[in-house]
Amino acid sequence: MSLRIRRSISFNGTSTVRMTVDGKDQTVQAAYMSASIGDNGEMNINKAISNRDAYEENRDEVKQDFADFEDAVEEAFDSTKS
Repeated sequence: MSLRIRRSISFNGTSTVRMTVDGKDQTVQAAYMSASIGDNGEMNINKAISNRDAYEENRDEVKQDFADFEDAVEEAFDSTKS
């Protein structure tokens, strides 16, 4: 038997927007993102739309959040290089 320990760096993010819902101004989650950087050099980035209406009404802002999230993950990934 042997023990194998893997280390990773995890990231989570949400893209929220202001919308009128049922006549009330509210903050709504449009999308979420997650990522991990493994000690083996692998990087994984995921993104998902959690509210289609919020996404479609704020597509440019949400896409910018996706890009900013990916930039942050890639910056961390680059800093892990030996």
